[in-house]
Amino acid sequence: MLGFDAIGASTTDGVPRNWLYEGHEAAALSRIRQPATTLALWHRSGLEPLGRWLDALPGERLPSGRARLRARDVPQAMADFGSDCGTPQTPDWDRMVRDVVVLAGLFSDIAGTSEIELRVDPLDHDGCRLFHVDRVDYRLLCTYCGPGTEWVPPADAPSALRAQTDYRGPLERLPRFAVGLFKGANLTASPIVHRSPPIAGRSLHRLLVCLTAPAA
Repeated sequence: MLGFDAIGASTTDGVPRNWLYEGHEAAALSRIRQPATTLALWHRSGLEPLGRWLDALPGERLPSGRARLRARDVPQAMADFGSDCGTPQTPDWDRMVRDVVVLAGLFSDIAGTSEIELRVDPLDHDGCRLFHVDRVDYRLLCTYCGPGTEWVPPADAPSALRAQTDYRGPLERLPRFAVGLFKGANLTASPIVHRSPPIAGRSLHRLLVCLTAPAA
């Protein structure tokens, strides 16, 4: 059973998982800067209306694009991504843009970088379907539509990397709209092993927002 102790460090059946910090406030993400923390999760609620709007959109109308930019330029980038794909300009779209702007600002501050790489990916395939680690400093992932990113506890990482699609061990998934901030292999010897969830052939669409601190 997954739970939260008084300071937000995750526990499983009462056993602390010091590498994982979870919370229901944005401040949970800043704990990724602690030496032992390799994954910080911000669990969010109240975005269900946005979810219903996104679910009703045809896949080809979901926003798509990528850019290297400053956090203050995210609103224009999102406007361009939506315009290029014909995303309806509605209050729900405005809400998503504001939400991504907030995430970009938080990420830029926590990662200590003036520039970020923003990727907005609509997916109807398996994406990065193999278990892997990110060879970056920090990466933020948030799934706005469809199933979220899957990850395995550190103790099971070697098995997942060896077995790949044959892996049958413990597997967890980021909830929709939850924000996962991963510490990459540039900063830790034990980065979280994760993958895109398999969705090929299931008539599903995902919408993933990814923020990365660009390499120098």
